[in-house]
Amino acid sequence: MTISQQTQPMPGVFAAPLRDHTAQRAATEPAFQALPDAFANRNRLHQYFLYTFVPCNLAWAFKPNNKSATSSVLAFLFALEFGQPLSAGYADAFEGDKIVHRLAEARLFARLPEHPDVTDAHAALGQSLRLTTVRHPATRALSGYRYICRAQEAGSEAFCLHRLRMTALAGFDWSRHTGMPDGFLRFLEWVAAEEALGGWMADAHFRPQVTNIRPDILRPDIIGRAEDMGAFFTKVCAHLDRPVPQDLPPRNRQPAIDPDAFLTRAALARIADIFTADFTAFGYDPDRPEGIV
Repeated sequence: MTISQQTQPMPGVFAAPLRDHTAQRAATEPAFQALPDAFANRNRLHQYFLYTFVPCNLAWAFKPNNKSATSSVLAFLFALEFGQPLSAGYADAFEGDKIVHRLAEARLFARLPEHPDVTDAHAALGQSLRLTTVRHPATRALSGYRYICRAQEAGSEAFCLHRLRMTALAGFDWSRHTGMPDGFLRFLEWVAAEEALGGWMADAHFRPQVTNIRPDILRPDIIGRAEDMGAFFTKVCAHLDRPVPQDLPPRNRQPAIDPDAFLTRAALARIADIFTADFTAFGYDPDRPEGIV
């Protein structure tokens, strides 16, 4: 093997170093000019595009929608691009599958404004196969509630600011309500309170899905449902004319519970009110929760 062969980058792997912050901001400036009123401020627009993953060839763009099989999709996209299952592991007492969220740091995927060839993130998004996933708002809300409770139980720093706000805005007592059905109702009231305050402190794991995805901007080509990821994977591969990767078990699932104690009539009514836009945009029935919690 010659030296030139040794230094030749592998297909699909980024060879250039990560762009500096100035170049990243420049890549989203055209979007700010085109969409001046789409976000509350320039920084929130930049963060929207920054949390969109693309491969080296920009064939697709994945907009994560937290608590809707994001880890499973990232593992699928890894296998799709590199022909091997994502088998490396990294976990801690709170987060069971952290490795999938390090793909951009490993320079295997890029966050859209970080891509060395992207000078206009909005235009690049329009030229890629645009992907996202959704989940029934009721089971997603319950999953989000269990997730923030798990952070409390693990003594994790994750969501510590949000846990403080849950107490202040919804009277959530972490010594009594953690993991309890009455705590879930208070969690929903907290989500509603954050929305009423403009959503500026809301987290993507808990806020409405339309806020994460922004279908008016992403204009998704394929929307996968967390309740049937196999159909989503098949459709993506058909569009890209690639074989479907095998051995893709679900990632980062929480232990199953009986949701009936949580998804009461009162809770479902509140969810229908808080997440009205999600039900309208993605066609879920507010009276019929779907999927495993």
